[in-house]
Amino acid sequence: MVGRDRALQLLYRVLALVPADQAEATLFVQDHALTRFANNSIHQNVARKDARLTVRAVVDGRVGAATTNVLDEEGQRRVAEQAAAIARLQEPAPDFPGLPAGRPPREAATFYEATAGTTARQRAEAVGVVVDAASRLGFQATGAFATEVGELAIANTAGVAVYAPLTLASLRTVVDAGHGQGIGVLTGYADAISRDVGQIDAGAVADRAVAKCALNRDPQLLPPGRYVTVLEEIAVADLLRFLARLGLSAQAVHEGRSFAVGKMGQPVCGENFTLWDDAADPRGLAQPFDWEGVPAERLELVSSGVLRGLAHDSRSAAREGRPSTGHAMSQVFERWSPWPAPTHLFVAPGDVAREDLIAGVEHGVLITRFHYTHCPEPQRVVATGTTRDGTFLIKDGRIAGALRNLRFTQSVLDTFSNIEALSSTAELHRDWWASAAHYAPAMRVRDFDLAGEAG
Repeated sequence: MVGRDRALQLLYRVLALVPADQAEATLFVQDHALTRFANNSIHQNVARKDARLTVRAVVDGRVGAATTNVLDEEGQRRVAEQAAAIARLQEPAPDFPGLPAGRPPREAATFYEATAGTTARQRAEAVGVVVDAASRLGFQATGAFATEVGELAIANTAGVAVYAPLTLASLRTVVDAGHGQGIGVLTGYADAISRDVGQIDAGAVADRAVAKCALNRDPQLLPPGRYVTVLEEIAVADLLRFLARLGLSAQAVHEGRSFAVGKMGQPVCGENFTLWDDAADPRGLAQPFDWEGVPAERLELVSSGVLRGLAHDSRSAAREGRPSTGHAMSQVFERWSPWPAPTHLFVAPGDVAREDLIAGVEHGVLITRFHYTHCPEPQRVVATGTTRDGTFLIKDGRIAGALRNLRFTQSVLDTFSNIEALSSTAELHRDWWASAAHYAPAMRVRDFDLAGEAG
């Protein structure tokens, strides 16, 4: 590991090289190890190291950024000069308030020695638990167990100087009984993710995926319609990312592309839906500060269905004369867009046992997770995609059989307005398309629009 002192020293050297009025330097270092398996056998065990240095420069009210993975003296000089040169080519940004001043970060559990010390043998042993569980029933298990050690350091010329070591462990598997019949066909899925590898229970992951696969036999066609639907935790987490990124960003509201325009203090979801963001909560993937080095506040977003807050970075906050909420995204690393967004979401659980969500359904559908989801109507937060890895018909409070994968087109706001019940427990699931991980219960909803068999 680089360590706090060496990381910040490097950033200070870079800042001194930037020919600009203000400058910010970010160092992200990552050691990633992966054990991948397919057809009940480990077929890949790899490791990689990566380091990226990003510089943001402010020149005469113009802002530019550049990044490099060459960290020697020449690489530092070049990226410093490139960021300033890019800034000079930009249009002035009259709403840019300047780089944020330094504030002490929040305390957060981000680093676990056990995760950092995980060996290839230990990952293989966990994979063996999954493979053994699948093979006992004649199934095939595919997936990956990854561990990471990261370091994030940010410094700027306005006084920010922060550092956090980060660990991450994740195990996911698809268990297949169909031997190549198609994506999500005759399969079961489960995953687990935590900064603490001790929280990864390979047996529990295996049991859930195998049980889903065993149920997923002889799938039948369901006619299109609106159904009472039980969404498992990972499906809920998938829908949350659209609500957060496209609707609860102050930048999206400022640009008029959010459902939240003019809705502050008004109901936007059902009374039994409460949502907040808290990057310091150890139940999530804790991170004590955002990508500007600003402490990440606990932010109330929706309380009993009423819109209460939006995610701000320093730029969007300055427009409203308030401090940043600590939700700036990376200018370079983020796969979506670098506007502010809540990425550590928590949904308040309910008071219903998880198994009783199904027991309360006379005729409906159970969805394990979604696949290939998109949002074609951002202002209404309309999501579309298909089900995957276990979609089941519910009759008289019991699973009555498997269903073919279904396409859905559904307003996320409507979904969270039509909640009949929430499980009393919640789980952490990652948005695999970005960097977010959300902690959510399972839920039973009314009138979920299922448009027939997925093509």
